[in-house]
Amino acid sequence: MKILLFVIAVFSFATREEVRYHWDRLFAHWFPTGSAPEQWFNPAISWQNKYFENDLLTFIFSTLLVWTTDFSHSLMFIFLNSIFMIFLLITEKGKKWWQYLIMLAVLNLAWGFVFELTMGIFGALSGI
Repeated sequence: MKILLFVIAVFSFATREEVRYHWDRLFAHWFPTGSAPEQWFNPAISWQNKYFENDLLTFIFSTLLVWTTDFSHSLMFIFLNSIFMIFLLITEKGKKWWQYLIMLAVLNLAWGFVFELTMGIFGALSGI
């Protein structure tokens, strides 16, 4: 199981890097400019998917549900959760499946909190 999670983690991370930094090499041919799926797959425009006229929706989709807004964030979600599960399977042996899900949720919330805090600090420092 840990080896499969490792392969999934590496595959999702490599795919995310390909999408973000080499869009024109492969993915642009699969999702041409102006096609409906391009809005979700192309990171040059998909970042807009998390922003709404409603501030509450923007907050929810730019934090808790950001992984649903575009392909790049979905791949990062898969990558992180694969790594988190490897960590949990190594350190927390013999738990029930639902206990792993709870621990996985806690790790995701902790990651999100520290990430948002760090981004807030960077944002504040950019005004210096």
